[in-house]
Amino acid sequence: MAKKLKKQTGRDRANEMLKFVFELQAADSGVADKLAKKLTERTGRAVQRQQVNEWLASDPDKRVEPKLGIGTMLIDAARDLILEGKILKPEAKPAKK
Repeated sequence: MAKKLKKQTGRDRANEMLKFVFELQAADSGVADKLAKKLTERTGRAVQRQQVNEWLASDPDKRVEPKLGIGTMLIDAARDLILEGKILKPEAKPAKK
């Protein structure tokens, strides 16, 4: 009998797309503040660190799923911060001794 495939939900797809940003948040707790500042610059509206923390919560059950537009902006803002040298990719961080 063929194996039944699990249907991927919107939340699963969003988590998959934002995995890169979740990894940055897990590696450096200051990322949420930097992302909030970058999003505030881009949108012209205040984006609070607490809201970014809710979008990027380490526990998927407690995570507030951002809408598509803000999710895309999170990815773009994280990439910009890396290019500007304000945050490092998780694999680029020096090992702790």
